[in-house]
Amino acid sequence: MEIVLQGDERIAQQAAMVAALSEGSSQLRRVPESRAFRVTLDALRRLGVAWAEPEPRRLVIGGCGGRLVCPSAPIDCADSLATAWLLMGLLAAQPFATTLVGRGRVDVPGFRNLMEGLGRLGAEVRLGEAPGGWSVTVVGAALTGRRLVVETAEEVVKASFLLAGVLARGVTTVTDGLRASADHLERLLRAGGIEVRGAADAVAVEGGRAPRPLDLEIPGDVSAAACWLVLAACHRGSRLRLRHVCLNRRRLGFLTVLLRMGACLREEVVHCGDSEWHGILDIRGAERRPVGIDLARAPMLRESLPVLGVAAAMASGRTTIDGVAAWRGEEPHRFARVLSLWRSFGVAVDEYDDRVIIHGTGALHASDFHPGSDS
Repeated sequence: MEIVLQGDERIAQQAAMVAALSEGSSQLRRVPESRAFRVTLDALRRLGVAWAEPEPRRLVIGGCGGRLVCPSAPIDCADSLATAWLLMGLLAAQPFATTLVGRGRVDVPGFRNLMEGLGRLGAEVRLGEAPGGWSVTVVGAALTGRRLVVETAEEVVKASFLLAGVLARGVTTVTDGLRASADHLERLLRAGGIEVRGAADAVAVEGGRAPRPLDLEIPGDVSAAACWLVLAACHRGSRLRLRHVCLNRRRLGFLTVLLRMGACLREEVVHCGDSEWHGILDIRGAERRPVGIDLARAPMLRESLPVLGVAAAMASGRTTIDGVAAWRGEEPHRFARVLSLWRSFGVAVDEYDDRVIIHGTGALHASDFHPGSDS
C-alpha cells in the first residue's frame, strides 16, 4: 500500500509567517487543506498580508517586511492555538494593540510562557477569557533582544520567540528547556537568508533584517499517517510506503519506538533543500516486542502516544512509559482521555505517579469510544 501525504500543517503555518516577514512574494506549494492553516491565512489577511491561490494547494504570499496593519476587530483564531501563538510573536513588535480570541482554555502552559517571554522583550501580553474560550491582547512595542527560555514541549512557543527576535533590536537567544522541540522555523529562516546560530538546546537570531522571499514545497506530515504506520508495523508481512514525508529527525521519534518494537523501516531521501528534507518511508510489519518509553527525555512523543499505546497493546509483554507526571500536570484532561481510550479497547493499563504500564496481549476488542478533541 502507498500513501502520498499532504503538506505538513505546522511547517506551512510557520512558512506563512516567514513569508509575511519578507520583502517580496513567496511561493508555497503543496500547502495543506486543513482548517487550522486557513485560519492562519485569514488572520494574516486581516493584518494586511496579501495572498492569492492561483491554483489548488499553491500560494503566493506578498511579504510586508513585518509591518502589519492594525485590525478593526479581534482576530478569531478558532481552535488553532498554533495560529495564535505564532501571531503573538509578530504582533509583539507592532506599534499597536491587537486582540486574539479562540476556543479552548487560556490556562495552558504555552500562553503563560509566551506572556512572560514576550514581556521580557518589551511587549505586553494580557490573558483573559472570552465567551466560549480565551482572549489575548498583545500590546506591541519596540523590542530588545534578550535570552528567553521555552518551558513547554510546544515547538510553536520557540517559533514565536524567534519571530519576535527577527523583529527585535539586537540578539535574541532562545533556550529550549526540554531540548525536544522541532526546528522548522530555524530551517525556514535559514532558507530566507537569516543566520540562526546555535545547537539543539539554544538558538540565537539577530534582528533588524527581513528574510528573503521563500520558494518551497511543504513536505508531508508523518504524524498524519501514524495510524497507518502502527497498523502496518503490527501485522507481520504487511508493507506500507509513504511518499513526500518530512524527514526532520525531531519529528520521527515515534518511528524510533516502532523500530525498537520490531518494525522494519527503510528511508529514502528525495529532496535535501534549504529547509526540510523529504522523501519516502517504507515500513514492514514484524514480530512485536515491548519497550520502555521515557517522556522526560522525549516529551514530543506525547502527541503519538494514543497510537503507540495501541502498538504496545499488540506486543506481548509490558511496555513502560516513564515521565508521565509532567504530562499529567500540563494536560490533565488529555492524559485521562488517552488512558480512557486505551482501556475502552480492552488494553490493561496500570497508572502510577510518574509511570504508566501497558500490558500487551496481542489483541484489542471493538469499542464505541468517542475521542472528542482531546485525543
